[in-house]
Amino acid sequence: MIKSIIFDFNRTLYIPELQKIPEETIQLLKNLKNMGFSLALISIREAKREDIINTYNLHSIFSILKFVDEKTINIFKETLQSLKCNPDEVIVVGDRIKSEIKIANALGIKTIWYKQGKFSKELPVEKIEFPNWTIDNLSKMISLIKKIT
Repeated sequence: MIKSIIFDFNRTLYIPELQKIPEETIQLLKNLKNMGFSLALISIREAKREDIINTYNLHSIFSILKFVDEKTINIFKETLQSLKCNPDEVIVVGDRIKSEIKIANALGIKTIWYKQGKFSKELPVEKIEFPNWTIDNLSKMISLIKKIT
């Protein structure tokens, strides 16, 4: 049973080209939280990211916010421990096959590839890079999550 969802930040939730998190994305996150999921965010540490988090009051939605220099297996392991979840109780959502999808797959975590934007042409090559599910719009997450759980 899925208990938690780990999200990538940049280009999954926050659209840098628009310099915003779309309102429908904020509503999706609130809906997922209201459905009982613990939400975590893993973001590369960059200037103004924490300001964006504060602007959108994401502290009230996410139980874990991690800003890291590099996404690694250890960062994801630490996040699992903080969530008090096993890999089979978590889903990772991200736009990078070569980053969060590959790392989560290596840990046995189910993955949703948000195939949208800059990295949508970065296709999986190795078996470990193939996501469990692919969506091209975050609005499809609720129905997918309902099918999964």
